[in-house]
Amino acid sequence: MGNDKSVIAPGVGDIFSTYKHLLPYATDREWKVINAITACRTEKLGGNIRRCEHCRHTEINYFSCRDRHCPQCGALQKEAWVLKRNQELLPVSYFHLVFTVPHEFLPLFRLNRKFCYSLLFDAVAKTIKVAAGNPDNLGVDAIGFFLILHTWDQKLNYHPHIHCVIPGGGLSADKARWISSDKSFFIPVRRLSAVFRGVFCKLLETRFAKEPFSMEVQNVHETGRQALQRLLVAACKKNWVVYAKPPFNGPYWVVRYLSAYTHRIAISNYRIVSADNGFVVFSYKDRKDGCKPKQCRLPALDFMRRFLQHVLPPGFVRIRHYGFLGNVCRRESIKLIYALLGATKRDADPVPTSARELYMLVTRKNPDICSVCGEPAMVVFASLPPPFAARAG
Repeated sequence: MGNDKSVIAPGVGDIFSTYKHLLPYATDREWKVINAITACRTEKLGGNIRRCEHCRHTEINYFSCRDRHCPQCGALQKEAWVLKRNQELLPVSYFHLVFTVPHEFLPLFRLNRKFCYSLLFDAVAKTIKVAAGNPDNLGVDAIGFFLILHTWDQKLNYHPHIHCVIPGGGLSADKARWISSDKSFFIPVRRLSAVFRGVFCKLLETRFAKEPFSMEVQNVHETGRQALQRLLVAACKKNWVVYAKPPFNGPYWVVRYLSAYTHRIAISNYRIVSADNGFVVFSYKDRKDGCKPKQCRLPALDFMRRFLQHVLPPGFVRIRHYGFLGNVCRRESIKLIYALLGATKRDADPVPTSARELYMLVTRKNPDICSVCGEPAMVVFASLPPPFAARAG
């Protein structure tokens, strides 16, 4: 027993439960997230007792918080989303682009998160449409793509950026032809970068003129407009880089890749190595050193601060679909494209209509099977209301 090294590492919820008293300040929104992830799958949220009708074995199951920032939640929602996307894949090449902004904009993003995140989505979408519509590039009038917002890097630093997954081509103006892009790249990244810089800065100026937003000024005499102009001049001197990853090896790999990119926030529990003596150690991949696996050790307070800076504004949609992959016209557009390509749409796995069916599909487990006797006889025997509900009764 003394040589047993099977120690369960703490999760993000455990870290906040232990060290949240160290936080000098957190917004109401942040406290709501903290309270959710610390209560997740504990008696605080209630649950139920399941009993095997064959051998009388009992199990207690506590409910999850379902907060999208919780590392323990979102797995089933992610799988449902991936299954839906799997039904929409086209028989063409797919590309992955990453759009980010110079670090000079980070103070602006921190002060105006919802505004800047929305502006970043709009700028990326317009950039792709403008670049793809240019006759020197693709010269297409209709393209489809989806965007995913990330705000972190491997060490949890604040790094807002947009991931774009896009089929390699688009529809002609009369929608009678599918125009394919080069198989090795969608559009040259230098052209995308130049368009992105112009579009983002123009949108920022235009929207500030309509409704001024918070700006970080250098002194009491500097106005918000002057601060914005200073920021734009500094940013435009930088090279804006749109990162293009190698094209996917077929539509199947798009779904495989997305499963790790869609519904996760900041850090997963499996990356937490330890949390004791006031410090948190977690693993990360150093992209500046060949993606070598390394470990980062932070004071617990710094870890919590880094995590909380990725809390999204209430109701903010971080996965968005555009063009012929938009929600309104997606189904008909996919049928049309298949017809133009002379391809037969393959049968994809159906999307389960219930959480139970989805759970069984994802885990390959039947929740009715007893872990002791192996009989499909587990049933809900009693409910466990949250403590506050019991007191209220």
